[in-house]
Amino acid sequence: FARYDSLGPETTLTLPAEGSDLPDWAAAVQRALVSEGLFEKEAAAMVRTWQDQWFMEPGTRVLYSLPQAETDRLLPLKLTPAPREMLRVMIGRLEVLTPEQEKRVEKVALNLGAGDPAARRAAADELRAMGRFAEPALARVAQVGSNPEAQSAAKALLRESLLGKGVPAAPPAKH
Repeated sequence: FARYDSLGPETTLTLPAEGSDLPDWAAAVQRALVSEGLFEKEAAAMVRTWQDQWFMEPGTRVLYSLPQAETDRLLPLKLTPAPREMLRVMIGRLEVLTPEQEKRVEKVALNLGAGDPAARRAAADELRAMGRFAEPALARVAQVGSNPEAQSAAKALLRESLLGKGVPAAPPAKH
């Protein structure tokens, strides 16, 4: 966990090497929400409400607060009678694949097609452990992976996944 202030659109972040614990993360986010204008109890309730998605799921994510004007634009709210003051805090969440995680997903994609049944089982277990992030991670590798073989394997896995959901296969490409 790390907190970064005043980020721009092209900011590169370096993740801390050492980990921290859930209470540290929750307390830091709660303090950040209070600094955005929420009351202490509101901030604590928000952290408790979103704790599982923000802190408990595996992966790397970026939490950020939107400016009040953006919140008002995205979610217009009109109250009658109008309050003397109204403050709303909207938190955005981005799920991120680090370069190391992308390499790991490339390896999983390659190992799912390996000749060794133990390697295939281990890769399938790792993919299942990624839960809802498996499909987007494979899509990322299929799109921009550094290994062409892994890209092809990821594309094939995605096709299989979509076919399993009842999505019809794309017609063969015409040459």
